[in-house]
Order: sequence, then C-alpha cells, then structure tokens
Amino acid sequence: MAAPHVAGIAALIKQHNPSWTPSMIASAITTTSRKYDKLGDPLMAEGYEANTLHPSTPFEHGAGIVDPSRANNPGLVLSSGIYVATSNRKFTA
Repeated sequence: MAAPHVAGIAALIKQHNPSWTPSMIASAITTTSRKYDKLGDPLMAEGYEANTLHPSTPFEHGAGIVDPSRANNPGLVLSSGIYVATSNRKFTA
C-alpha cells in the first residue's frame, strides 16, 4: 500500500515544482526519508522466529519513512541523464 501514498506525494511535489523531472522527484523523496521513527528509535523488522524484532537494514526498509513536508523542499535534488548545453555549434557523431 505504499505505492498510492508515494504517488500522491510525487504528484504534490510535481505541482509545487513543475519543472522537476521524475528522477528529481524520486531524489527528493528518497533523500529526505527518515531511518528513525518519531521517538528517535531505529526502524525495526520482524525476525525469522515468531515475535522477534531487530533493527532493520536498507534491504528491509528501503529509503525509509517518507516525509512529505521535507520532500517538498529538499534543498538539493539529483537528476539523471545527459544534458548537452545548447549553442550555435553543431555536433557530429
């Protein structure tokens, strides 16, 4: 059930920053996510045995808990792709 929530957060970020690419939106969401809960404790995961908990790893919690308010204004976003500056020069391959 995380997909509809993250898609909604991405739509709100796109509305606030219309020039951002999908990779920039994903960067904003992942770089501002939290690895700790609201009490400051690390995210926990269930163990193989019943009723056992241990601190989760990135393979178990992914990027962490999404923080929509921080993701809307992350301060820095990363973009993927190759950008070529436009000029009057013609490039040949």
